[in-house]
Amino acid sequence: MSKLTLYSMKEVKVIIKREHLGYITDLLDSLGTTGYTIVQIISGRGHHGIHVSNPMTNSMENLVMLLSVMPEEKLEAVLEGLNPILDEYTGIVYVFDVAVSNKGYF
Repeated sequence: MSKLTLYSMKEVKVIIKREHLGYITDLLDSLGTTGYTIVQIISGRGHHGIHVSNPMTNSMENLVMLLSVMPEEKLEAVLEGLNPILDEYTGIVYVFDVAVSNKGYF
């Protein structure tokens, strides 16, 4: 059996109000990231207390989570691009070291 080869990448996870999602997807597209995953409605508790999104409405107040995996050399530009929106609006960014099995996708 052959060994699965893994490649080091960075994962960026952004949690923000739906109304700001277009800014982030436009940013990622403009910087040449190859893809992202969006989780449409999330709930939780954080700095501003409990937040419950309503799946019955498509409210811009609902929180969304965007995940994107990229080579480390793209990370700094992505984080710099996120600064203006996160300085003005509530949101959070997590960055993780991840390993992927198909380097060509990123």
